[in-house]
Amino acid sequence: RYQSILPFITLVTIRPLIFVILKKKRDYMKPDIRLGYVISQFAMTAQEFNFCFLFRVHDLAPYAGLYCDGPICRMGIPKQYLMLFVSITTICTVPAFLLLLVRMHQRIIERTDSRLKLSTRSQNILIFVMVGILSSNVAGFYLFGRDCTEAEEMMRIPDLAWMAQRGGTLFLFGPPGKAEFFNKELMLLMCSILIIAPFVFVLTFHSLKIMREQRV
Repeated sequence: RYQSILPFITLVTIRPLIFVILKKKRDYMKPDIRLGYVISQFAMTAQEFNFCFLFRVHDLAPYAGLYCDGPICRMGIPKQYLMLFVSITTICTVPAFLLLLVRMHQRIIERTDSRLKLSTRSQNILIFVMVGILSSNVAGFYLFGRDCTEAEEMMRIPDLAWMAQRGGTLFLFGPPGKAEFFNKELMLLMCSILIIAPFVFVLTFHSLKIMREQRV
């Protein structure tokens, strides 16, 4: 129950406060930084509504699968379209974060002679490449986020049969430890993280290093 009302609580408390701060402190921020924060807040709000209200996704451990009992999962929409929608709203929060990370890092080092200085064009290309890598996961969720070949047999398992009777949608990727098709998307996701995570760590720690040096 708390999970369902959480997005409404944040919508009338935390989110408005953040937008008020962004508006009042607009003179202290460059337009691109402020835009990044605004986009990020909208993306996070959409994600909260999806996971906490529209979908309400639950893990089916130890089985390889998910269960969602939100309103949109009770409308009879094909599972692959549901996975597509979930992946889009989830991935959309990351580009806004990456945009903020790149822009703020460049602002921090703009008065230094760092080799990590990038032109605006190079920054845009870098962000575009990372968004492309992330977008591949949207396709992966759609293509591989389908039931395994043993789904009908799994539906005879009492626990899963009981959940199916409650309504909502069961995503049955496979028996415990064997996500038949979805395993390919998990591999794709892992590769995306391995490519992007080092970049995030480098810019974050480099920014901290420069700020410490500037304080001395």
